[in-house]
Amino acid sequence: MTDEDQVLAADRPPVSACSCSSERKRPPEFFGRLLHKPIMAKIAGAPSVSGELVAFSPYELVVRDSRGRDVLLFKHSITSIDLPAGWRRTPGPEVEA
Repeated sequence: MTDEDQVLAADRPPVSACSCSSERKRPPEFFGRLLHKPIMAKIAGAPSVSGELVAFSPYELVVRDSRGRDVLLFKHSITSIDLPAGWRRTPGPEVEA
């Protein structure tokens, strides 16, 4: 994502995901916890993509690879994601080895 893309996105008015009168409570966003952390996404029928998660939307992820390029991944094409070491979905007791 370039600075120009960020400026263009900032100029747009916010889009409401729900046009209904009552606001729905959304579950916590999984990818929000991984933002700016290293991940490796395994893609169906393609090589894995590894790098820092820099942005996400309901249908896409943007991963910055080691060369500084932003790679757009569609969530439906991802078969699995390797999470950073020490990452936990929910805090819990430490596992003894």
